[in-house]
Amino acid sequence: MRRAAWVVAAALAVCAGATGAQEYPARPVRVFVANSAGSLADVVSRLVFGRLSTLLGQTFLIENRPGAGGTLAGEAAAKATPDGYTLLYASDSTMTIGPALYTLGYDPVRDFAPVSLVAKIPTGLVAHPSLGLKTLDEFIAYVKAHPGKLNYSSGGPGHATHLGMELFLNRAGLDMVHVPYKGTGPALQAALTGEVAATDLGLGMVLSAMQDGRLTPLAVVGPRAEGVLPTVPDLGKRVADAEYVSWQAVFAPARTPRAIVERLHESLGRAMATPELKTRMMDTGMANVPSTPEELGRMVVRDLQVNGDMVRRLKLKAD
Repeated sequence: MRRAAWVVAAALAVCAGATGAQEYPARPVRVFVANSAGSLADVVSRLVFGRLSTLLGQTFLIENRPGAGGTLAGEAAAKATPDGYTLLYASDSTMTIGPALYTLGYDPVRDFAPVSLVAKIPTGLVAHPSLGLKTLDEFIAYVKAHPGKLNYSSGGPGHATHLGMELFLNRAGLDMVHVPYKGTGPALQAALTGEVAATDLGLGMVLSAMQDGRLTPLAVVGPRAEGVLPTVPDLGKRVADAEYVSWQAVFAPARTPRAIVERLHESLGRAMATPELKTRMMDTGMANVPSTPEELGRMVVRDLQVNGDMVRRLKLKAD
């Protein structure tokens, strides 16, 4: 009898979980965005969750919680009730760079249930035309011949544009001087004026300059739309393990019911498959790249290792 009663109870619990997932979401859902209003992450999150609201017939409320490399939003989401009504929209900065720079109130692996990757941010590795270099191979040879003599710009110490360039330099065996700026806008301006010799910034930022000759295109890092810079090589195909690609993704607090995570994952996949959303994301310079929860989880673990190694090697400290 006890065995039979346990089986019945277990079956009822499974049915209750399935029913709850079918009814989810029954009320508005909060989405903590780890970036300020108007940022690229904010714009894309509103596009994605706006479409999700239409599909599921419920409001997804965006709450911007910037600060400390996005880790303030991560901590708030990690401590939220794991019922599917608080989600985190975060980038690699929050989940895999911040943990190497800050003492956090959350663990990016233990305290979250991955839902889906949303986007990757391809970058363009460029040089100033005054160098007279035309290809990636020429650039690598030139930098090797002038170790420590050339500089490059980034959006700041520990910024993805810093770590991305350092990963390339490390894998290619190159030595350049890092010149940090307060944001990617000034970093781009420094490259355009020749204040620095090179930079690696979001493809959406540098594409026009790569196309019209204001900057020399050396390589593209990450996914790109068909027909974009067809003669420019993929960095990863020329320099092994040198591709650093920033990303944005959706997470739920750990212990969120699996059925709800799966419903969110399936719904996000449908939202991101719409041609309008794909086009609008492409216009922002982002590549629409959904994933399974398991793929996202593996990516977080891998990037934690890569970023942690670079932060330690560069001896970076939080501002």
